Amino acid sequence: MAVVSGVKSHGHGEATGQRIKDSQDEQMHAYGYERSIAGTMATLLGCILSAGSLRLFFHWYPHLYLYATHRRCGLSRASKVLVVDDYQGKYKSYIVKEVKSVSTRCLSSDSSQASRYLRRAHKHLLDGLRGKDLELNLENGSRCLAPEYKAFWCKKQCYVWDDKASEFSKLASLDRYARCLDLHTEKVRGLSPERQLLSRMLYGFNEILVPVQGFQLLFLLEILNPFYVFQVFSLIVWFNEGYFYYAIAVILMSAFGIISSIRQTRANQTSLRNTVASTETVRVLRSSGEYESISSDELVPGDIIELPKHRAVVACDAVLLTGTCVVNESMLTGESVPVTKTPLQALPALYDSREHSHHTLFCGTTIIQTKQYGDKPVLAKVIRTGLWTTKGSLVAAILYPPPTDFKFDQDSYKLVAILIAVAFLGFFYTLAAMIQRGNTATNIAIKTLTVFTIVVPPALPSVMAVGKMYAIFRLKKRQIYCINTRAINISGSIDCVCFDKTGTLTEDGLDMMGVVVNEGNKLGEPEKEVPKLKDAHIFEGMLTCHSLTIIDQELSGDPLDVKIFESTGWELDEPELTDPAKLRRLLPLTYVRPAHESGHGDHPAGGMEIIQQYQFSSTLQRMSVIARRSDDPSGFVAYTKGSPEMILSLSCAESIPSDVSSTLRCFTEQGYRVIAMASKRIEVTDEQEKKLKTSSLEDLEFGIYAKNYKFALTGDTWQLLREHYDDILPRICTKGVVFARMSSDQKQQLVVELIQLGYHVAMCGDGANDCGALRAAHVGISLSEAESSVASPFTSRIPDITCVSKVIQQGRAALVTSFGIFKFTVCYSLTEFISTIILYSISSNFTGLQFFYVDVMLFVNFAFFFGKTEAYDKRLAREPPTSSLVSFTPLFSLTIHTIIIAVFELIVFYAVQQFDWFTPFTPKDEFLYDCLENYSVFCLSTFQYAIIAIVFSRGKPYRKPIYTNKLFILSIVVLTIVNAYITIYPAQWVVDLLELQMPPVYDWRFMIVGLAFVNFLVCIGFESFVVEYLIQQKIKPRFYKPEKSKKRYLLLEHELQDKPNWPPISSELPILPITPSYENIINSTRKASIAESTISMCIVNENEEQIPSISRSYVGVDNLGFHSEPGDVNRVD
Repeated sequence: MAVVSGVKSHGHGEATGQRIKDSQDEQMHAYGYERSIAGTMATLLGCILSAGSLRLFFHWYPHLYLYATHRRCGLSRASKVLVVDDYQGKYKSYIVKEVKSVSTRCLSSDSSQASRYLRRAHKHLLDGLRGKDLELNLENGSRCLAPEYKAFWCKKQCYVWDDKASEFSKLASLDRYARCLDLHTEKVRGLSPERQLLSRMLYGFNEILVPVQGFQLLFLLEILNPFYVFQVFSLIVWFNEGYFYYAIAVILMSAFGIISSIRQTRANQTSLRNTVASTETVRVLRSSGEYESISSDELVPGDIIELPKHRAVVACDAVLLTGTCVVNESMLTGESVPVTKTPLQALPALYDSREHSHHTLFCGTTIIQTKQYGDKPVLAKVIRTGLWTTKGSLVAAILYPPPTDFKFDQDSYKLVAILIAVAFLGFFYTLAAMIQRGNTATNIAIKTLTVFTIVVPPALPSVMAVGKMYAIFRLKKRQIYCINTRAINISGSIDCVCFDKTGTLTEDGLDMMGVVVNEGNKLGEPEKEVPKLKDAHIFEGMLTCHSLTIIDQELSGDPLDVKIFESTGWELDEPELTDPAKLRRLLPLTYVRPAHESGHGDHPAGGMEIIQQYQFSSTLQRMSVIARRSDDPSGFVAYTKGSPEMILSLSCAESIPSDVSSTLRCFTEQGYRVIAMASKRIEVTDEQEKKLKTSSLEDLEFGIYAKNYKFALTGDTWQLLREHYDDILPRICTKGVVFARMSSDQKQQLVVELIQLGYHVAMCGDGANDCGALRAAHVGISLSEAESSVASPFTSRIPDITCVSKVIQQGRAALVTSFGIFKFTVCYSLTEFISTIILYSISSNFTGLQFFYVDVMLFVNFAFFFGKTEAYDKRLAREPPTSSLVSFTPLFSLTIHTIIIAVFELIVFYAVQQFDWFTPFTPKDEFLYDCLENYSVFCLSTFQYAIIAIVFSRGKPYRKPIYTNKLFILSIVVLTIVNAYITIYPAQWVVDLLELQMPPVYDWRFMIVGLAFVNFLVCIGFESFVVEYLIQQKIKPRFYKPEKSKKRYLLLEHELQDKPNWPPISSELPILPITPSYENIINSTRKASIAESTISMCIVNENEEQIPSISRSYVGVDNLGFHSEPGDVNRVD
């Protein structure tokens, strides 16, 4: 017995299964299968004998088809793999994938394998490739050379068989386990065409393929849906019974539903494909040392590419080797802020795309401009292509979001199952009764099968779309567009909303409020006229500590950097050096000088020179520069700018102002954004200047600090809690208000955690870095029309958060509508079922046109206008509407209404038989049903459909009152009048058309109308008084016990009510280290001072609340931890 990744196997020590993914939320296992000849033949025979029904069943459950036609085997011999995806132990899905082989041994110009990886222009290279080894780099750390490999693809990931480890391992990109030094190899010469093609046989073309299915395939998949298969069954039964009218109506409604679904699916697939598709022309360095222009989809990991000077889209993930590059990463961050990328240094440290993000160009981002001293090109090395890129991961997250189930959908299936059980009871009753009466076998078959088509309404999917259809139309009028109709009803249950803070809750603009200078270890008053501080150290820091650049003669960069620099009144110059001799000297990257002053030679008079920049790191919460004055070439100074708590943690204790905590609290509580700045003079000799380079910072230590009952925390703290204190994470999420500085993955983790607590979560964001969270949430609302709009069901053309309340309003109205229509449809089916069973007892039934009148004229009319009641447009109700169909209240309501309807129908059925003029029904023909019982039951039931339509059509607080729905009220009034006309005094042609046997006296006709009115009073009284008043408002609140709730967040809230001081302020968690980075200040150590002169603060009014991160430095700064914040809505930064 062997164990591979935790999965045991039997037999000859060969593993038959393994774990291929093991994360906190999701586990995926793969099991090997090989073809079974006997099983395949038996399955084929079964499909033939069942007229294809067995194959249809296997279409719904493909893993059962695999069980039937294959047998379990070792993974090394498997021709197919069954992937079992277990998400949180709640959702389990089965995916069947074929294991394919790729080899260089049998390449030929006409082979399908060659055509997959080679362009026509490369056919001449086949002979040189044949038998060559492929370089496999696997996720488990294996690196090997082999002329062939076998693999399967699942969720856009490639899993390659590793012979050494005897397991499937995910194919990794070039940067996996690579050192920064290794990525600098082949810097002068690129890949040869042969090596490029071999790499393509592993990674494929550099393209992100989004499948767009054809109309024929989509149509086939749609009609094979179980509900539509049942509709086909119903149509066959109806046509055999001669019931053509309603059958045609159902065909038309189903056709409309199928066409709408196909159009929506196709449009979504096409939109995503068009959004992510991008092809550029790039220049690639070849092994010969020459450059070749190729299409970007031919790039492979390892290629060396030349970056254009400006305005181009990055077509892959690459590390910058030479020069600098300014890019717009709004696709990733949602912020259109230029980011400067610097060359990756050839160090022996392992490359990490997060730690080295300032040296990495990401696919889909836009190059604004590149810079290189001299005439040398700006080069980058391709490390990831296609689906391995950051953009590819984003698309994969969109295509395969975390599964979310909606209780209304679950309960609707449960209720349909209950209806099927009721149908079986009717089936057996009808079967026994008709056999007893000696009916023919054909008639028995048709009548008994008709029971199923009555109890389980085939038109249910069509009428359930009514509420969603009206909601989509209303949202569209408000410039909110929906691409997933399923999300409409879910949005009605939203009880937790996460807002992306940056750019969503906040505006882009900000103003400089002032500068607070450290004067003798005490902070002074804010100085609003910044030029007055020109002799202070902080003024020099404001001039130099930034990553600004000049683009098209305009200052460009982070808006905060721009605002701080502009407040000084100085100007920025960027030198252009072409002299090779100068390139070897330590020369400034950028000059800053007073406005309207010109320099002489290389140095502007009285200016500052920025020698080295260390870009802002969210992990380190700061950026740094090394600068010097133009008139002091050896006077190097390090300036650092960042979050106050981080700058304080790096500073000498004696240099920290005594009133820093109170000052910081004063400004942050007023909503100002506070940036701290510090400096340190660096003494460098000429010899040291030549060897100047960065060194790594030793481990910084930080913990978490708690203050009040509502929490604000940063992404770093979230990661710490998730990795080491996951037991308190649910409580933090329950009481969390602001989650700041969160990465894309962390946003998605937060949303998933909230869903696990029982919340129905909506996410509102505007950037591609929100895509994971938008997709993971029950409802995603995008304020952008870029990638995030494809990831979210809703997109608002008006980029502000007012759309959230509109979506929730319409969602609640649609949910209440769907809830009401479902109850109405179930009650309609049961009413028709009761009528049919009652009449079957005397071998009668409704005639074809009677069924048509009930099904089309009444049911379809009421159902269609049911949803036209608009959403309640006043203040949102605190509690969302119920989404449970199988809870006590709706089931009790449905049951009692069904009993009331049955009682009244039984009354008229037996009461009519008591009159002297009554003549018993004698069946003469199997399709002649006219009798007095038929008339009585049919006429009363026509009123009952109007009654239940009124009863289940609710108004406030989620919809406007029913009388505002004029078309619905008009249809009720008109059809009620028509019902009374048919019951009391119909024209003869109406009598003949409906095949009615009218009673000879009018007393009974008026009595039926009177009984219908009493039926209405009983039903409306029961629903209004017993259900809505007694049960909903009186009994349920009295017996509600939060400690017994099934929702975890309610249990936690109840638990924390008894712990007002949780977490205790005095307690401290163990100190944990931050990952070391190479991007820190020169020759700094953990407690080294970088602030020998001053610590000062810039206060910026950003019209948003500045929430300090949850970090605690070892210098003992207080009040920088959890932030007290009122409100119940989560914000994600």
